[in-house]
Amino acid sequence: MVSHPLKHLYTIAEKQEGVSYDDLQYDRTLDKKRNQLVLDAARSLVEAKMINFDEDNSSFTINDLGRLAAKYYIHHKSIKNFNRELRTHMTEADTLSVVCLSTEVSDPDQSIRNKCMTITV
Repeated sequence: MVSHPLKHLYTIAEKQEGVSYDDLQYDRTLDKKRNQLVLDAARSLVEAKMINFDEDNSSFTINDLGRLAAKYYIHHKSIKNFNRELRTHMTEADTLSVVCLSTEVSDPDQSIRNKCMTITV
């Protein structure tokens, strides 16, 4: 089962996402839905190499990359991009190009992303 703080967090997420009638009909307390949301989030963080997750025991531990991302508020999608694009030897332009892939540059700041992409000539 999901620990208490996560249960509260995903109750908030359910309110934002909405819950279907079928979910309520077959799972009145939404425990199964909540557990599935936690498992999906954990799998996504494992894919980003930010946590270690033992599905048998339903336990996870944060690793160094996850701590770094948490400390500097780096979104897991950015970490996935960095994991995919970073190489051992990169030019300054390549490095800036990878930084521009960060999801922290939101849509309203699209002009910043465009400027960042033009730097990588």
